[in-house]
Amino acid sequence: MNLSNRKIYIATLYFIFIYIIINLVYFHVQGTNVSFSGFFAIRAEHVGIVIFDMLLICLYSYYLFNLRNNANTISNLQKESDQNKINKEKDETIIKKYIDNLINGKLENQDIQSDNSIIKSLNNFKESLVENKEEEAKRKIFDDEYNWKTEGLAKFGELLRKDNEKLEELTFELIKNLTKYIEANQGGVFLLNKDEETPFYELIACYAYDRKKFCDNRIELNEGLIGACGFEKATIYLVDIPDQYVSITSGLGEATANALILVPLLLNDEIFGVIEIASFKEIEKYKIEFLEKVAENIASTIASLKINQNTEKLLEQTKKQSEELASQEEELRQNLEEMQTVRDNLTEKDKQSQIQLEELRNREQAINTIINNSPEGIVTVSEEDNKILLVNKKISELTGYTSKELVNNKINSILPILKLENSIINKEKRSKLFTKKNEKLLARIFITTINDNGNTNYLLFITNITDDVKKEQELVKTVETAEVLKNQALQDAEELRSQEEELKQNMEELATSQETLEETIKKVSQNEELVKTIMDNAPEAIVIINDEAKIEKVNKTFTELFKYKEHEVKNKEHEFIFKYLKFEKMIYGTKKRTKIETKDEKTLMVDINIVKIKDGEVNKRLLFIKDITEALKKEQNLIQAVETAEMLKNKAVNDSEEIKSQEEELRQNIEESAASQETIEDNLKQVKENEELIKQIINNAPDNIIICDNKGRVIKVNKTFNKHFGYSNEEISDLKFDILFPYIPYDKLDNGTKKRTRAILKNGSKILTDIGIVFVKSNGKTNKLFFVKDVTQEVKKEQELIRIVEFGVLDKKELDAQKIELQKKEQEIIKLKKQLNKNN
Repeated sequence: MNLSNRKIYIATLYFIFIYIIINLVYFHVQGTNVSFSGFFAIRAEHVGIVIFDMLLICLYSYYLFNLRNNANTISNLQKESDQNKINKEKDETIIKKYIDNLINGKLENQDIQSDNSIIKSLNNFKESLVENKEEEAKRKIFDDEYNWKTEGLAKFGELLRKDNEKLEELTFELIKNLTKYIEANQGGVFLLNKDEETPFYELIACYAYDRKKFCDNRIELNEGLIGACGFEKATIYLVDIPDQYVSITSGLGEATANALILVPLLLNDEIFGVIEIASFKEIEKYKIEFLEKVAENIASTIASLKINQNTEKLLEQTKKQSEELASQEEELRQNLEEMQTVRDNLTEKDKQSQIQLEELRNREQAINTIINNSPEGIVTVSEEDNKILLVNKKISELTGYTSKELVNNKINSILPILKLENSIINKEKRSKLFTKKNEKLLARIFITTINDNGNTNYLLFITNITDDVKKEQELVKTVETAEVLKNQALQDAEELRSQEEELKQNMEELATSQETLEETIKKVSQNEELVKTIMDNAPEAIVIINDEAKIEKVNKTFTELFKYKEHEVKNKEHEFIFKYLKFEKMIYGTKKRTKIETKDEKTLMVDINIVKIKDGEVNKRLLFIKDITEALKKEQNLIQAVETAEMLKNKAVNDSEEIKSQEEELRQNIEESAASQETIEDNLKQVKENEELIKQIINNAPDNIIICDNKGRVIKVNKTFNKHFGYSNEEISDLKFDILFPYIPYDKLDNGTKKRTRAILKNGSKILTDIGIVFVKSNGKTNKLFFVKDVTQEVKKEQELIRIVEFGVLDKKELDAQKIELQKKEQEIIKLKKQLNKNN
């Protein structure tokens, strides 16, 4: 056998030996019996072993390949071969030792630094075994802790379910078992005592080294670690304990604890007490979690026991009270008579308040009608940040924006070049008004200030003068042309005058049609912002549901009560909020009582008043929702106490039932009257505040506002009228409409019409005015509201311009051009008339 074949033979033996050893290790680690089926089963489960086998085979094949290729040079490489043989023998020894250690479970400190691929693979194999061992140890620890906590919760749950009528006995058993279970040394239960004026923590049970330890210990509400734990409502765990804070006593003496934990007894975020446990050794995290969970169950049981104790006390008190009822019959009868008198007085006062509230509401409605029918746009602006607070219908008509789109936006969004400052207060300004379609209108703005609940805000009265300015500019241009050419074409002036007169008549007809259209739009439009203000300030939650059973709108009180934001419920099915009330049972004019779940999963009992409202031709449901949860609880507790008292009272005095029922009914009537009175007073206050704000807007309006009764007597005016006409508020009681406007009959003034007539001031002078008429209902009566604007100077200026035009003279060519232009304008006017008729 030559050297090459001998090496091949030796290498094959080594390969077979190593391969057998490695497979024995696999069988040992996997716990599988040595067999062919086990051999293939291991490789079926672990692909890495198959790869390792292939690696060994490749190494062996590579080695044989080199031997065969280098057969002719073996003699020259004998020394190198011998050295390789020595190295292999070393590696074999290391591998054998390494494998023996792996078989014996010695996995630590076994890494060998070598370039040998087999040793590297063995190192990787060892690392995977170590990781598996560590994971198994961690899993065992987790399972042990979980089982320990589960068994503990079951044990203490059983202890809490026992019938324990005495709180002291229950708490002692709890702290005794709890201290032992977590392997601590001493513990105590401090319960919050609310029976006295100043609450304090009382040590109700204490346990140390299997003995009861009775202590008279009182801790104030915010004193020490107990007070801090109760205040923070969170667990406190200390390993650095203050000196002399707590010591553990045993038969061998006293020693300071090394660990201290305080756990609050919490239920629904309400503190009932604190558990304090001291130990010589530190308390593990899983035991702290266990204590916190058990503390919740203890708090629930203590709360139930305290309620039972309070109920027993209440029953005892009720029993004593019922025994005294017999001796108090005569006194009750006297009280009954006195209370009847009080109820009569309250009923009368309630009626008067209702009448007063209705009067105020009628006044508010009348004032709102004045604002929304004003021919001028009205805007209130915050002085602090220049944001729009309120707009009337006229502003929406001028700009094309709804009140919702304008409110809370900067005033510069529609009046970009207007600067609000003190220097322009009570003055008129001209500014550009931007519409929603990005059109620019020229507006005349009168600016003043109002007081809104202590805040000073700007009040703007806006009039669109775009068309007036255009007319004025056209007339001025005509005047200039007339002045230049008046000596050139006198013979054609008469023809031009006739065409101008015809154009003027057409323009007047167009203006009249336009005014009629504006009046129609005014009547149809609604004050969305005013409705929103009323809804958001309502004391009850308000929900609007359309005929498709979807929620359209909610108010601010709803979002505060049920914790939902408006966008979270808008366009949702009604069942999203009203799970226990079917849509078909939401009948107009009825009242329903149901349960509603809030966003934070609280259940509230509510009373719902269902009202029908119209949105165009569509009927919708307006729901007024009142939270009666607390009221029901109080009512149920009161009913329970009263029923118990009634039962005991019947045994003592047979005839006291009638007196008691009368007293209860009268007491409820008085409470309802008092509650009703408070509600009425709140409503009166709100209505008065709104009325005061609207009064300021009216009194600062630049137009004269006059209200007359059905007989033409003046009953109310604004400050502008006082200043313009010269009459004081005391003098208007003797005024009649005919005195101010003698040229038009009062009886023939129709709702929604406009008139131009002369008015007579107090000093006897006459002015030319435009009057807008609106009918207002108040207290069942129909009054007439007049918006009066002085147009004397405007008419004089217009007449002066017309006069100049009439006396001007144009040459023939210019006249022909003017004729063509007038014909075009006439055709445009005809088109506009047709469009207006179509719109009307």
